Amino acid sequence: MHTLTNVRGHTFLTGPLGSAPRVLDLGANHGTFAQGMKQQFGADVRMVEANPKLYAELSQSGTTPTMHYAVVAGNMSTIQFNIAANDEGSSILSLPQESLYGCTLSEVVHVPARTFAALLDEIGWDYVDLVKMDIEGAEVDVLNSVDATLLNRIGQLAVEFHGDSTFRFGLGPQVEQCLKRLQDAGFIIVDFTYPRRIDVLLINTNRIPVSNQDKLHWWMKYTLPKSMRATIRAIVPQGIRQMIRRLRGRQQSA
Repeated sequence: MHTLTNVRGHTFLTGPLGSAPRVLDLGANHGTFAQGMKQQFGADVRMVEANPKLYAELSQSGTTPTMHYAVVAGNMSTIQFNIAANDEGSSILSLPQESLYGCTLSEVVHVPARTFAALLDEIGWDYVDLVKMDIEGAEVDVLNSVDATLLNRIGQLAVEFHGDSTFRFGLGPQVEQCLKRLQDAGFIIVDFTYPRRIDVLLINTNRIPVSNQDKLHWWMKYTLPKSMRATIRAIVPQGIRQMIRRLRGRQQSA
């Protein structure tokens, strides 16, 4: 039975990380996710941040290697980067005129750009235990640009998608198409914020075995509508539900 944990809004499996896991933090912002991974799991983290001011802040701390890039889908040396009033909402995408999160345009700059493949080549990693991706709407094009061979070098993806209507990017259908492609490549989806898709874990089952029991449990707990959960509880006898809970408890303590 796999154990889930959450670090600054991003959920992932702890068991497959092992000791000194390799973690790639795309959209590092102020570096709190990277700091948490180092403190809790002794992770070897590489941070990537496009915002020049945040990059300077992270570099001055000197505690974690930081790269100054916007992650992009195509080969280009620089790209326009739109800095938001709320620095967590800065993006290579056009920012909305109104935003519930304060993610309206404050400043336009041009920053260095790299593809995901080029990043891994520069770092020199042949495998990444966990990729955290929070790049304000660019995640769909970036993930779609990663071929199957490169995807298989990733154990887990913890992604904040920006398809929900509150982000005003209009990416809802594209997010679902992207998730379908990743499923076809062997990833299973565990969405802790369904249907908003803002804390989504993608597990590469080519690298990390996942039992059918785990899949069913996660689906029922995080994806199945609450009304259907109530129906299932009414249909499945209490004795069987208790037996399943005892079995899960024994597996977790084993």
